[in-house]
Amino acid sequence: MACSVCRRTGHKKPNCPIIKEEKREQQKQLITVLQTIPLILSNPLTIAAVWFGLSKISPQINLLNNLIATAELVPAVDLNVPQGVVLGAMIDKTDDSIALFNEIKEFIFEGGLDVLPTKDEVKAGTAEAGIDILQFIADFFTPTSDLWNPERK
Repeated sequence: MACSVCRRTGHKKPNCPIIKEEKREQQKQLITVLQTIPLILSNPLTIAAVWFGLSKISPQINLLNNLIATAELVPAVDLNVPQGVVLGAMIDKTDDSIALFNEIKEFIFEGGLDVLPTKDEVKAGTAEAGIDILQFIADFFTPTSDLWNPERK
């Protein structure tokens, strides 16, 4: 009986050399695609686009962008997040981070702080005042808090 693909006798369709060659070619193409996908997904611009899109959908990620964008302005702070996430956060919060940076700069240089307090001094001062520093920072970075928008009081 002759093969339905190549019309030769002696083998059937699954064992046809033409079918086998087509399958090998499809496997090579699939391997190439599978090797390319991680390269595309690990690109910082792709990560930034995905992060920016997620920040427009999720309010929690949008709040996290405040922290990431502000922390990146301070050279001593390293959050150790991927470059694409930082880029997406900075794209989302560029205007906010510039305004906050200017406020911090004015407070430090024009507010009368000659020497910045150490971490231990800040912890001791907040403990004496009965303030949880992590909650204070979380409240500061929440756009709906009274710390962020003093006119809402």
